[in-house]
Amino acid sequence: MDNIFRSVEHLIYDKLNLGGEELTPFNISREKIESLVSYGISSKSHVSQKIEYISYLFNLDDNEKSIVTALFLFEVIPNYDKVFAFLNGDINRNYPTIGTFSYLLSNNGRYDLSIYSYFSEEKPLLKFGIINIDEEEVPLAQKSVKIDKVIKRYLLNQRCLELKNSVSSSTIGTPNYEIIDKDTLKMLNNPDIRFIFNLTGKNKAKKETFSFSVASMKDLELIVVKPEFFKNKNLTQIEELFKSSFFDGCCLFFKEFESIKDNDNYRDILNALKENIQKFSWAVFFDTEDLILNLQIDDFVLIKKDFKYPSTVKRAKIWKKYINIPEEVIKTLSISFKLDEEQIKAVCKQINITGSDISSKKLFDLCKTHFGSELGKYADKIDTEFSFDDIVLPEETIRKLKMIPLHYKHQIEVFDKWNLKQKIKNRSITALFTGKPGTGKSMAASIVANEIGLDMYRIDLSKVMSKYIGETEKILSEIFNLAENAGCILFFDEADAVFGKRTEIKDAHDRFSNIEISYLLQRIENYDGIVILATNLKRNIDDAFMRRMRFIIDFPFPSRELRFKIWQKSIPAECPLSEDVDFREISNVKMTGGNIKNAVLYAAFLAKERGVALREKEIYEGIKIEMQKYGKLFNKNTGEDIEDLDDEAL
Repeated sequence: MDNIFRSVEHLIYDKLNLGGEELTPFNISREKIESLVSYGISSKSHVSQKIEYISYLFNLDDNEKSIVTALFLFEVIPNYDKVFAFLNGDINRNYPTIGTFSYLLSNNGRYDLSIYSYFSEEKPLLKFGIINIDEEEVPLAQKSVKIDKVIKRYLLNQRCLELKNSVSSSTIGTPNYEIIDKDTLKMLNNPDIRFIFNLTGKNKAKKETFSFSVASMKDLELIVVKPEFFKNKNLTQIEELFKSSFFDGCCLFFKEFESIKDNDNYRDILNALKENIQKFSWAVFFDTEDLILNLQIDDFVLIKKDFKYPSTVKRAKIWKKYINIPEEVIKTLSISFKLDEEQIKAVCKQINITGSDISSKKLFDLCKTHFGSELGKYADKIDTEFSFDDIVLPEETIRKLKMIPLHYKHQIEVFDKWNLKQKIKNRSITALFTGKPGTGKSMAASIVANEIGLDMYRIDLSKVMSKYIGETEKILSEIFNLAENAGCILFFDEADAVFGKRTEIKDAHDRFSNIEISYLLQRIENYDGIVILATNLKRNIDDAFMRRMRFIIDFPFPSRELRFKIWQKSIPAECPLSEDVDFREISNVKMTGGNIKNAVLYAAFLAKERGVALREKEIYEGIKIEMQKYGKLFNKNTGEDIEDLDDEAL
């Protein structure tokens, strides 16, 4: 029988001091107790190696080892509470206490007060969180003692880490040891050095790949910890995280750690991190953008590594190095996707492997595979085939819209080669579309995206706006971070809900709302991409946002001539149309393009049900149905319209 468990068995036997066949008040025989103890010992003897390992790691002596063993048996063996009821001499205290161990570990059959020192904060059992003591206000001897749940899971061969949304395994599949520079590699091979890596820059994928590769050198798993983990202000979870990762054989990668520096308890978090890094880590990784960490810990080397993306000009040169494609395509790829040389090389290799024709669409699709679809949490991807030929707007509006792709296309030459970046720091392309509902704002945004060849994501405001102070700001920050490298346009519909005018400060909510707006102003200015805001109410947009818009484009209510063109374009060639339809006459009804398309849809279904071609009769019925949605009673003869409906009705 295993020595560790045998020693605990003898300790318990020696202290039972039981006599007679039947024992009161427990009504259980000595043989029954001895059988229970022996069963617990023998059934768990396979755990002894792990207990010896814990003892070696934390320098436990024989008494501490016995405490851990007895606590483990109490947790996992049914009816083992009876043993402790006997040892405590109290049927109601059928659990391990500090007094239990002062008696169990004594050499003279009495309580040994020196045993109490094992339960102090300075000794390994509490210092490393191997056991937990109940904080209830009772005499010290009666305080209950438990084995820590992480240690228990480890001894039971279970996973110690509880994986959840904020704590997950890295999805990097294969290590890339070439990413580790020679100096770092040399230090990693030194068994006497432990590491804190401060990884700066915007290339998040490369930072995680580097961390995964370093961990893989020691056959360790990389665990990604998201900022949400720190929302719970209970700092004991930090100890549990580090302890669990230690026993599971993991390294921790703190993703976007910079975002938690505004937490009220940031200093407390840093102190808890320092303490647990010292106790449980070989290497820990902090993903920050600009933040330089000040984590000086004995026996640890702090290594700062910068993972920047190549500049737009540099990316263009890299594309030329690996693939022969038109200059215009290279420019668009370089502007749209923040890829490093390895990623560009992988895209070009994939083109060669598949033997595909080198088309800009194929290249764009392959580039997009390097970025996740996490934007889907807050945004809807808008797919459309519309072009400028499909939209009917005033010529001046079309001219302004076409300026957006033009600015995107020529930004390398203007900012980098002509050096305007020296005079104008803000490269963000921002546009505000204003006009009543149905005037073409969303359609125009999707056409701009198609013209450039980018995906467009419409932000779902119901998922963004939060009643909790400061939460909207954090969500918007994540949206911008996710979108920045992924080659997509951000489209905020009904933008005044997020970017509305700042208010007079009357309470904490007003103050934090204004802080959010100020933050968003800065974030939009620094966003390296295209942001389009759409609003029905231009007057509601904060003036500071208006000044920062590169384009402000008004979408007016369509004139009679424009309505005529919209009616014509709204009927596909395949749709049977009666000769009696006079679009000149119908366009006298004042409606937006969105209203016209809805009216056509109603009319088409009515015509199909009646088995006739689309006639004026069905079209006017469709107009009537559409107007009723806004509380208007349409009469063809009176010419009532919806142009003058107030903004709330629309």
